[in-house]
Order: sequence, then structure tokens, then C-alpha cells
Amino acid sequence: MFVAAPALLRKAPLARPEHARRHTLVDVSADLPLFRYWRDADGGGDLPFARVVRFNSLTAILETVLAGRGVAVLPRYVVAQALARGRLRRVFPRVALLHDYFRLVFRRTDDRASTYRALAALLKQQPLT
Repeated sequence: MFVAAPALLRKAPLARPEHARRHTLVDVSADLPLFRYWRDADGGGDLPFARVVRFNSLTAILETVLAGRGVAVLPRYVVAQALARGRLRRVFPRVALLHDYFRLVFRRTDDRASTYRALAALLKQQPLT
């Protein structure tokens, strides 16, 4: 989900692409793997951010966004609580972001295959929201 702190959006709205010039995008690396989920979606696109800041953890990105120091695309399960509590707001909510899946890959002949199958069954019962 593309999110920002409500206080930041009151101070500097992000309702049109040109508004991005007043914002900092927070992502994990220079190729913007998180932002691509919005950028490459129908209705998304490149935005002219003032700057890009990178952190190598979702927790650091979330804390930065909650503090009103940037905007970011983060997985729903990372931001769900903050959205529900009004600590974050969606940016460009009409754009349906691309999605991804977690995959568990292992060799059938691996000695631990039964353990991996049990883990896969458990993960299927605990969907990320």
C-alpha cells in the first residue's frame, strides 16, 4: 500500500503527480523495488519525488513514514494496524497496486522435505493481509 502520515499530507498534499516534488520517497534500494508495486500498476507511474531515502528494513521504512519524514509503498500486513488506527493514510487509493506472493522452494529429494511440506501447510493457513 502506498502510504503517508496524515500530518504530512495535511502539510504537503499528495493528490496529483506534481505534488510529489514536495515529498521524500522511502524504499529499500536505488531500483525502488517497493515503489514499483505502485509505479507499474494501472494508473500508477513515475513521480518526481524531491528525493529518495533508502533503508534496508521494512521496520525502518515504516518508522520513517509514521514520523512524517517520507512516503512509501509497504506490504499491507506491515501497515494494517497503523491504517486502522489512523496513523497512516493511503496515497492515490484508487490505484490497485501489483501484488506478490511468498514462495517456499525446496528439492523433493531434500532430507527435510517433509518439514518443508508441513511448514507450507502452516503458511497456507496464515494468509498475509
